[in-house]
Amino acid sequence: MNKILYVLLFVLVVSNIPLLAQKGESNPNSNDYNNYKLNVSYKTNIFHNYSFEEISKIQRIKSDSTKENYERRVLYYFTLLQNTIPEKGFYIIKVMMDSLRYEFYENGVKKIYFDSQDDDSDAPFNQLDFLSYVIPMGKEFFLTYSAYNELAKIDGDALMDSRKAVNDEDNGIKDQKLNYIWNNSLSDNFLAFFTNVQRNLIPAERVFIDSAWVKPFDIYVDGIRYNDSAQVKLTAFSPRGYVIRAELDSLVGTDEFFTTTGYPDLIQPTSSLGKGIIRMEVSPRGQINLVEMNLITEFTAKVGKEPFKQKSETKYTWTLGKMYR
Repeated sequence: MNKILYVLLFVLVVSNIPLLAQKGESNPNSNDYNNYKLNVSYKTNIFHNYSFEEISKIQRIKSDSTKENYERRVLYYFTLLQNTIPEKGFYIIKVMMDSLRYEFYENGVKKIYFDSQDDDSDAPFNQLDFLSYVIPMGKEFFLTYSAYNELAKIDGDALMDSRKAVNDEDNGIKDQKLNYIWNNSLSDNFLAFFTNVQRNLIPAERVFIDSAWVKPFDIYVDGIRYNDSAQVKLTAFSPRGYVIRAELDSLVGTDEFFTTTGYPDLIQPTSSLGKGIIRMEVSPRGQINLVEMNLITEFTAKVGKEPFKQKSETKYTWTLGKMYR
C-alpha cells in the first residue's frame, strides 16, 4: 500500500514541474529558471473591438517668433478577427475600420468636428490633415504575422482595388497632391500605424524580468513617419498577465512629404527628432488589453522661403473593448 502511495506522489510532483515552468515560476531543475515565453493570441472566430485614441498638443513657432497652438483629438474604432487556423506559424488577422471621430482646435477654439456615426456631421475634405485620417475609414484588409510575432505583410482584395482605383490611368486621382495623400493613407505603413496593436514588440524567444531586447519600430506623429530601434523590457509577469515597456530614445523622421494644418500644400521636413515611451498590457490568455504611447517630437520645415518649427506632445492609446462571436 505504501509503495503505491509513493508512486502516486512521485507522479503528482513530476507532472507539475512543466506546469510551473510554463507559468514562469522557479524550477531549479530547468535551464528556463524564472524566464517567460510571451504569447499573443487572437481566438479563432472571435471579434476583437479596439479603439485607437490620439491626443496631440502642437505648437508652431514661425520665423518671426509668433506661436500658434493646436490640438488634435482622434478616436478610431476598428475590429480584428482571426478566422483561419495558423499555418507554419503564420497567422492572418482580418481588419475592419469601423468609425472615426476627428476634432481639431486652434488656439483653444474648435475648428473641425467630424463623427462618422453622426449623419449631420460634415466631412471637411478640403482640410488635408483630416483627409489623411479619414481615408482608411471603412476599409477592410488583412494583417499577416510571422511565427516571430512580426507583421509580415498587409494585403486584401478590397485594399488592392482601392489602391488601383486611386492610380487608375483613366479614372484615378489626377491631382498630384491628393494622389500622394491617398496613396500614403492607404500604404502599409500608415494602416499598420492604426491597427498593428502588438507593434512588433513581442519577442520570439523566452525572456527574463527586466531583460532587454531591441526591435525596429516606426510610428507617425503629426504627419511625419519616425523610425527608431525600441529598447524593450518585460517589467511584470503574473497570473493577471504581463506588461512590457519600450523606450524610444532616438526617433528620427523620414524626409517624406507630409501634410500639416494651416498649409494647403505638401511639405518636406528639413529635420525631425523625437523620443517616447510605450507600455503594453497583455492578459493571461494573450489578448492585448492596452497599449499606451507617449511621444515628444519636433521638426523644422519650410513653406516657400519661410522656415518654421513645430513641437508636438502626443499620446496614443489602443484599448480592447468587447470580444464576441
